[in-house]
Formats: sequence, structure tokens, C-alpha cells
Amino acid sequence: MEPKRRKQNWNPAALGVLIVGVEKNYGILKGKLSSSLTRSSKDGVWENICTKVNSVSSENRSIEDIKKKWSDYSSGLKKKEGARRREMTGGGDAPPDLTDMEQKVINIIGDVAIDGVIGGIDTMDYTCTPNTKKSAKVSANEELLSIERERLLTEKERLLIEKENMKINKERLEVEKERLNLAKRKYSVRSHYTFDDEIEMFPMV
Repeated sequence: MEPKRRKQNWNPAALGVLIVGVEKNYGILKGKLSSSLTRSSKDGVWENICTKVNSVSSENRSIEDIKKKWSDYSSGLKKKEGARRREMTGGGDAPPDLTDMEQKVINIIGDVAIDGVIGGIDTMDYTCTPNTKKSAKVSANEELLSIERERLLTEKERLLIEKENMKINKERLEVEKERLNLAKRKYSVRSHYTFDDEIEMFPMV
């Protein structure tokens, strides 16, 4: 049995796409399951993020791969940021600043995750205070409403296109109807054209 091939490290582009995907859908991914927020909704979001990640990745990542990457990366940043903040309050040399990408992740997970559970792992399980729970629920509902608005907009555009097609088809039918009427009139004229008509038109000398 051949040994399992180790996948290549994540490139910055793929990691950036992952972070942006989680940022845009954090309310859904972090939200508590309910009648309006199902496991299928969450899985669909992860699948969409995974597709976008693979579009810029040299490796084909699975959904489990990107979930693990987010968990490991955010967990490592919690430890790093927690230590950095302790150094800032303890005097001495100023700790190095976070990169833009790292700061984006810190903004996503929030101060509660940094100060409250330093070193914890963000597995997207919902464990937070009532206020945070309410905020995440509102955010999830806003995400779902945004998705529904986009769906309705797409449906509206589709109906407009169908309406335009119906108008074109109606005009085409009108033209076809006129053509058939013209052909019918020509046939009617020919059917009434008799031998007597020929004699009148071309009298015998």
C-alpha cells in the first residue's frame, strides 16, 4: 500500500479566499441551528467556500480540509494575539503588529474569543454568551435574508427575460399569421381564375 501523499502547504491566495468566505458567512457558520438555520444551510456555505478555495489552490481541498485549516489558523492566532496583548500591557519592547490577513481573522472571531478562551479552538460550535448568541442569530438571519433577496432578484430577472421572449414570440406569430393570410389570398385568387377568364384576357382571333 502506497503511503498517503502529504498535501502542499496553503498558498496565500487560497488562505485569503477561505478567510473572506468565513467572514462573509460567519453568522451562518457560527449561528445556532434552528428551523430557519439548518445544518444543510451551513454545509452549503462550506461547500461554496471550498469551491472558491479550490479555484485558486494548487491542491484540491475537501470541506474537512478547509474546516480544519480555519480551526488551526484561528486557534493559532488566538494564542498569538493573546500573548501579544499581554506583552503590550507588561512593558518592554512593543510586539510585532499582525499582518492584514491575521488582523482580519481577529476581527472575525472578536475580542471575547481572544480574552475569554485564549488558546481555544474555533470549531464553529456555538458556545457564547446570550448577547453574542442574539447577535449571531441576527447576523445569520440577515445573511439568509440577503440570500433570499438575491434569489428573488434573479427570479425577477428571469421573468423579465421570459416576458421579453414571449413578446418576441408573439410578434413572430403575428408575422407568420400575416404570411399565411397572404398565401391564402393568393391561393384564393388562383382558384377563381377560370378558363373563361383566360378567353376574356386572351380572345381568340
